[in-house]
Amino acid sequence: MAAVAARMTEAGRRTPERTRSLRDALVGATDALLAARRSEGCWVDYRLPVGRSDQWVAAFVALRLLEAAPHLGMRRPAIFEAGRGVLARLREAFDRQGGIGFNAGVDPDSDSVAHLVLLGRMLGRNDRPAELMFLARHLARDGGVRTYLRDDAWGASHPCVSAVALRALAPVLDERQRSKALRYVRSSRLAAGSWPSFWWTSSLYATAQMLAALPALRAEAGDIGHARIEIAAVEGSCMEAAWQLECLRVLGCAPERQDRLADALFAAQGADGRWMPSATLRVTDRVPDPGGAVRGGDIYADDSALMTTAICVAALTRYIAGRDTSVRHDA
Repeated sequence: MAAVAARMTEAGRRTPERTRSLRDALVGATDALLAARRSEGCWVDYRLPVGRSDQWVAAFVALRLLEAAPHLGMRRPAIFEAGRGVLARLREAFDRQGGIGFNAGVDPDSDSVAHLVLLGRMLGRNDRPAELMFLARHLARDGGVRTYLRDDAWGASHPCVSAVALRALAPVLDERQRSKALRYVRSSRLAAGSWPSFWWTSSLYATAQMLAALPALRAEAGDIGHARIEIAAVEGSCMEAAWQLECLRVLGCAPERQDRLADALFAAQGADGRWMPSATLRVTDRVPDPGGAVRGGDIYADDSALMTTAICVAALTRYIAGRDTSVRHDA
């Protein structure tokens, strides 16, 4: 990932040739992701002691691709076909297991189910009451959403999960619940203006997800205006560069920084269309810290690079769509 830091010193080159080059690279990344699906139609990534992830990862990757699909022209039908296949498989798993999770061998969790709800919505399918009820049962007293229904640190509300789950629940929250959720959003924001991650090694993940949730929660303009992220050097992580690019795009700031981040990411793309694994999960200690800090745990990267690549595709596609409108029509 030295290429990310090195290319950050170069200014973005906003030319038609650059747009075509970036577009071609994104099409290659999309093709790599579509080709990486297993025979049963889902994506599989990570190697944890509990096994590989085929449920949460599948929902996450499918959702990121669908977010990019409007700007990927001829790849759009294949993306939607893949998304429909994932949705059907995961809905079957939900009905069979009473939820979905990292994989079928562990307890269902609200983050996985929230991604499933958002995936169905992106595909134009009706929300299913059972999925929304699952998420509603995980609403915490503080207005956030618990990952698991348990009494340890894994059962507390954390911004990285709450953002996705509240976005999924937003259409069915009553006014009291919505106000409570917004209080949670404001109280969980750090003094620096970002949100902390519990399950991820980077706060940029939680911040990007929270920025995506704010419009769904009908947040005030000030809530987005108060959000800030550090404009600091990217330290070797494609995932962090992509999430930082997404945050800056949503906040509408630092356009030259966005150009440099985009160029650095494209320079770091591998010949196979993927980016180096850097979507690092943190399996945290289940014992709550008295001071509220995140206790350390084992770190796991996405060894197949599917999560990192999906994150990069979504962030870069939307960046290009906002900077060079031609990508919307001729990809």
